[in-house]
Amino acid sequence: MQQNGRERHPLKKARLKLGYTQAMLADFAQVGEATIQRAENGKPLRADSIQHICDYFSECYERPVKPDELGLVYEEPQIPPHQSPEQISTLLMSNLLDNEAFLTKIRQSLVQDFVIPPENAPGKSRSNSSHLDEDLVAFFESMMLTQWNSYYTGGTESVIRGLTVYLKELEKLTQMARGTIWHHRVLRLLTLGYQLQNCVLRDRRHYSQASIAYQKAFDIAQELEDDELIASALARQGVALVQQSKAKQAILYLDNALNIIEERSLPKLEGYILQALSEAHAQDRRASESWSHLDRAQAIIVEPTQELSFIRFHPASTLAQRGVDAVFLGEYKDAIELIDQSLQIYGPTGVSGRARLIAMKAEAQYQMGMLDACIVSAKEGLTLAQAVGLHKIVARILNLHTELHQSRWKEEAGVTQLGLMLSDTIEPE
Repeated sequence: MQQNGRERHPLKKARLKLGYTQAMLADFAQVGEATIQRAENGKPLRADSIQHICDYFSECYERPVKPDELGLVYEEPQIPPHQSPEQISTLLMSNLLDNEAFLTKIRQSLVQDFVIPPENAPGKSRSNSSHLDEDLVAFFESMMLTQWNSYYTGGTESVIRGLTVYLKELEKLTQMARGTIWHHRVLRLLTLGYQLQNCVLRDRRHYSQASIAYQKAFDIAQELEDDELIASALARQGVALVQQSKAKQAILYLDNALNIIEERSLPKLEGYILQALSEAHAQDRRASESWSHLDRAQAIIVEPTQELSFIRFHPASTLAQRGVDAVFLGEYKDAIELIDQSLQIYGPTGVSGRARLIAMKAEAQYQMGMLDACIVSAKEGLTLAQAVGLHKIVARILNLHTELHQSRWKEEAGVTQLGLMLSDTIEPE
């Protein structure tokens, strides 16, 4: 389509396809609205602004998006940055949350003149919202998106410290927003924050604390009467139960989540739940149910839009899931082939997912009697897991080493080397 004889700018086309205004895109991509206006007028942008925009569209499309695709032009010198969009996003969040002056400013904004007067004080407001405005709420929404992106690309270590600080400030914001037009939006942020906390804690094997975070998220989602957020809280807790090998309990949570969104068009959340159900049934040695749920997930058609629950799912990921399920079902030869195929197409930023797949492959190789290959995979998986703080994967490899140490290969050099690598790791709680 042309406008005033000129073809629309690629960024404008992409924005309109998502149904966003310039202000909305600027908010989601963590840049100024003027930056979006400049870009759509063909003006050059700073490298970090281009990376934020590409980062956001990469998340929407679930594939890397290059500046040329969006018609983005670098300011002189036109040299692309060395850091990936994910690294820039994580670095930004880390710098913000480590900056005491920044935190002090936010805290003052939240608590200045914030008092809860006695119930019987006439004419008193329960909160002073003079410092609560659209910009502050939008800022917290941008931070939430950054936290989830950092978790998906950099693992638990990239968000665990900042998340604690962020949630404390968000809880203050929630008190401040009561009775205002922003209350509903802030509550949505809070339930998503607790859901992220649930994911981080389960990855670090702090399952009792993860359950507490889930319950907080679930209660707020119910208060909001939001089916998507209720279902995503249930689904993420279901995954935590899968990770604890509590298959039957996990199936209850996941089935409930699936039923809640049955009449909703939420393909990513539906796919995420179906994949988790396939693994739970595989753990329970129900091959037919496992493959059936995975076939349904693979058939889902996803749109390049972000769902409220920040769920990530793509039908192509079902290949990796088939490999994981095959390990649980004892189909080790097929598992190795499927995992190898999936690793060839796995996104380079998905370190957590790669670590898990390689660790599962090591288990299958052990069962097949492929000692050397098993040791190589275990070492690689351990290195990746340690890099992103995946205690659950470190624990799997630790269990594998225990089996190796009790097997006929206990005196092999590779088993000893793997043990030395594990001895440098603090065993997760």
